[in-house]
Amino acid sequence: MVFGSVAREYARYRPGYPPEAVLWAVGRGSGARVLDLGAGTGKLTAAVVAAGHEAIAVEPDSAMLAELASEVPTADAVAGSAEDIPLPDGSVDVVLAGQVLHWVDPDRAYPEISRVLRPGGVVAGLWNSDELRWIERLGGTDGTDEEFDWRGFFPTGLFTDESHRSFANPRPHTVDSLMSTIATHSRFLVLDDAEREKRLSSVRSALIRGLRDPDGEFEVRSRTYVIRATKR
Repeated sequence: MVFGSVAREYARYRPGYPPEAVLWAVGRGSGARVLDLGAGTGKLTAAVVAAGHEAIAVEPDSAMLAELASEVPTADAVAGSAEDIPLPDGSVDVVLAGQVLHWVDPDRAYPEISRVLRPGGVVAGLWNSDELRWIERLGGTDGTDEEFDWRGFFPTGLFTDESHRSFANPRPHTVDSLMSTIATHSRFLVLDDAEREKRLSSVRSALIRGLRDPDGEFEVRSRTYVIRATKR
């Protein structure tokens, strides 16, 4: 992954996860042992702890892991990946993955997730909607009806009862704070400096053109999408 170079900005600007989304993903109100897989700087980990669960955060990037330890000191933060989870068999009730499952090697990651889950345990992927798409829709729809392919996400040989929901996750922003958020997206981080600045400048111009008051605060009406399944 490419996020370690902007770990501090990621912690500051990336959106968190609404409590209702975490409650539905976990499937219980409190007391579960929850693995946050690919935990980044702890956005989802913090929501798990706030909901009253025991949180174990696994993250491969050392810079992200350091931010996580600072942001969520009560979580057990360890180095690892979806393909190599440093936990014993059947040791967690729930595995959550925020903004992660599209990065993993499915042939290796899903058997690992199944391995660490207890019988009947739950796995859920969570994604926050894309601010860039919201900007593109400023002059059209409200930006909350994004297409998302829910079907057949988890392998049926390992998991069953796949289901999905989405949850409102609005955030207040200024032009600067939204651009700072967008600058942490991987599609920009992989570019060279000149190309990244060129593309970010183009996005900023589109945002300013689309806003009635580009000097004030506005709400990004984003959503959190959740796919959940149960270990066979």
